[in-house]
Amino acid sequence: MSATDYNTVVAKGRSLISILASSNPPHPNTPSSSSDSPSPSLSPSLSSSSEPELEPTALQDSAFTQYTDLAKYGYIEEPSLEPFTMDPLRECLQGLGVDWRHDSEKDGKNEVVYHVHTKPCNIEGVVYPKTNAYFSQILNRDQGVLIAHTNHTPIFMGILQDPMVTTYPPLHHWSDVAFLQYLGPSNAPAPLKLNFIIRYSIQNMCTIDIIQQILSNRGIDKLPKWPGIDFAIESQEALAVMGTPNGSGSAWLLAQHRRWLGKKSVEKVTVFYAQGEGDLYRWPSLVFWLKDGEGG
Repeated sequence: MSATDYNTVVAKGRSLISILASSNPPHPNTPSSSSDSPSPSLSPSLSSSSEPELEPTALQDSAFTQYTDLAKYGYIEEPSLEPFTMDPLRECLQGLGVDWRHDSEKDGKNEVVYHVHTKPCNIEGVVYPKTNAYFSQILNRDQGVLIAHTNHTPIFMGILQDPMVTTYPPLHHWSDVAFLQYLGPSNAPAPLKLNFIIRYSIQNMCTIDIIQQILSNRGIDKLPKWPGIDFAIESQEALAVMGTPNGSGSAWLLAQHRRWLGKKSVEKVTVFYAQGEGDLYRWPSLVFWLKDGEGG
């Protein structure tokens, strides 16, 4: 990775943190607005977490405000097909002071929520085909933890279809889908508690390249397990992480859902390896430590 590319990602992260710090009140957005356009700087084949562009509409609240929007745009909740154990994240969650158990265990608080884009939808006369995109989050709403588990957006999955799908429903960003999953069918009243966003076992190569560059700059050969490495949000390393697809998705979730979350910002970022059974690579995981923004 060139120094120019790295500096560009740092600059994007700095812009996103500035957006989160802005005191401008959120305004309703519309599904057809330009803020739903994927960033042209991110290749769809590499970025399954594509998010809106940095533009003046950034602080407009998302148009997607009800859990029922998921079904409206073709996302059907299904039992997760991928067996999952909480063990890889046990030390991390214990370190954060929150429950680490799956909700299938006694008193466990972590629920897996899984939606697949299996239904075409007709929105204002436009038919959007299914893409087989899928979004899986692990949610502990009681203690304010959102864990991104396995996510492939319509942009990523659409190019794998035969024939290729290049028309996506307005609801297609991870930040919007994950928020609606976190909101849940009860549409809990605002403000929702959200203290940590965890991006688990990241396999997005854009994000991995940046994390490898950060480690290389520090002379670190192997990504450590929990407690990993902390970066204060003012640091260049944290800003670089925020500028990645996985970091920017987390920032957009906070920026465009203020009516439910309140004004939130990121205090620090932790990068670590959560060892999964059968891992062939030390896939990085991230924790975004959230705080209430000033004036929020």
